[in-house]
Amino acid sequence: GGARDGDGDGVLAVGANRTNASKDGTRHAELEAVDALLAADAERAAAAAAGGPAAAQLLADVELFVSVEPCIMCAAALSALGLKRVFYGCPNDKFGGCGSILRVHEEGVGPCAGEPPAGASAGGWRAGTYEAHGGFFAEEAVDLLRDFYVMGNPRAPRPHRPKAPAVVAATGAPAGDE
Repeated sequence: GGARDGDGDGVLAVGANRTNASKDGTRHAELEAVDALLAADAERAAAAAAGGPAAAQLLADVELFVSVEPCIMCAAALSALGLKRVFYGCPNDKFGGCGSILRVHEEGVGPCAGEPPAGASAGGWRAGTYEAHGGFFAEEAVDLLRDFYVMGNPRAPRPHRPKAPAVVAATGAPAGDE
């Protein structure tokens, strides 16, 4: 994923999926790009650390570009950070948070602990909504995913259990090949 200033002034940060490398299921490209942006921008990092209304507008001028529609978790995080808009290639038919499964970008999210951030009204507080636009280079995005899954992920952890051996029928051939 990549983040840029909403005025189109250039790339602010980039990130790639690191879930396998980091062994952390939250390290999707969207969140990696946000973390890279915070690492490069001390003012934004201070606002994030302070929390409250400033944190809810952390990405108010940022556009995010990703290959696949953000999952529900990432869509919620982007809402809580006040993202301006996201552009993505192909839909995420299993976990999409920007229209394929849920419409987090339009609904926003409430606070996890049930309390609004400091300075926000208590009744019905919702984190920001943002624009989401899909279908950009969709075929190329699908091809990238297909290539990734065909070649496998060399950084994926090795399975802990061995695969079960194929069942061999009385003919000596694997079941279904008789």
